[in-house]
Amino acid sequence: MEKLEKRNKIRISYQFEILNLLRKGKRTITELADSLKISFTAISHIVEELEGERIIKTSNKNKSTKRGRYPAYVELNCDDGVVCSIDFSFLDVRVVIASLQSEIIVEGTIPGVKYLTKETLGQVEACIKDLLKRPEVNNRKLLSICIACPGLIRPKNYEIVFSRRLNNSNIIHPVLYFANAFNVSVEMHNDVRIGCLAELKVGAFPKTLNNGLFIYIGVYSGLAIVINGKIYQGSNGFSGETPVYVWDDDFVANSRWNSRFFSLLEIERSIKRNKNMPLPGPDELINVKQLIEDYKKGDKETVAAVEESAKRNAITIFGLATILDIDHIVIGGEILEIGSQYLDLIRKGIDEFSTSEIRTRILASGLNNEHSTIGSCHQATSIYFLEAIEAFTKKRFNLSEFSLGEEYRDI
Repeated sequence: MEKLEKRNKIRISYQFEILNLLRKGKRTITELADSLKISFTAISHIVEELEGERIIKTSNKNKSTKRGRYPAYVELNCDDGVVCSIDFSFLDVRVVIASLQSEIIVEGTIPGVKYLTKETLGQVEACIKDLLKRPEVNNRKLLSICIACPGLIRPKNYEIVFSRRLNNSNIIHPVLYFANAFNVSVEMHNDVRIGCLAELKVGAFPKTLNNGLFIYIGVYSGLAIVINGKIYQGSNGFSGETPVYVWDDDFVANSRWNSRFFSLLEIERSIKRNKNMPLPGPDELINVKQLIEDYKKGDKETVAAVEESAKRNAITIFGLATILDIDHIVIGGEILEIGSQYLDLIRKGIDEFSTSEIRTRILASGLNNEHSTIGSCHQATSIYFLEAIEAFTKKRFNLSEFSLGEEYRDI
């Protein structure tokens, strides 16, 4: 960036702002100028450049409401390419081919994947190749791939430091694998953090959010933090993952002490403990559907465990909201399948021990457990935009090397 003059830095910022506006749908040049508060002439020059690189396209097919004029509409060029999302968050691996506007075109599933292996990556590769051949894709080029994965992932080389999806004898590097297989840029991010990105872009967070939390409570749990409108990365880039505990200790089992969220795994363990049944381990699969059904049928031990989990989670949520002075908290994950009453239980739990009014709004996600898939579709498009702008900036200034700074990245 040091080689660029100030006006060219501003120009790049406008390019990103235009692309982000067009993700939400087509606009007229006048609408873009008004949104960015710059002149019609200035916006026209930037649009022409983006159109010349085939990132966007213009048309005047929609008739104006003003008599006798057909304004030029600007939209993303979704004709040339598609992006791919690979979601390792769940037992069933989800693979999606999407447009640059994050609209799902086709998708596939590799069911029953407990641990990720080289064989799994091969199955995903085959699935992507099959999806790209579908008539809906219409022979469009694959532009980029984004992977969502639980665990601790290094932000620079995307090495998996720890993940419950890997066993001790298995070493894989999904980013290198798919980059070599498809010759495109690939990124991998923690699934909860990229789920938070989805909540910011199209989910429950308000558009003017300053500080917030995205809390995922499923079989396991995770937390992503938004500070000053940006997703917090952590000192080592590892924020978003919570440790997996085994709740065998009597003090932990019989108290409300908690250093993480009380997930469906802990609910299942409480139910088994109260029924004097063997406890599931941290890697053991649980029947979430059955747990939800038992709760809705009024099974005594299940209802008690769910209510206790809400109280424990209320303590953690209240503490975080107070310490961090958070505006909004969005809760997502399979825990919401219990119903809206679960959030009511959390709010009630906060009211029971809070001595002051909590101003933080607690919201339910509306993304139906698709946070990580939607977020990685969005990020895959961002990867393409970043590379495209870097490429034609190098060309415009005849630079041998050029890369955009972290300020242009959502995650």
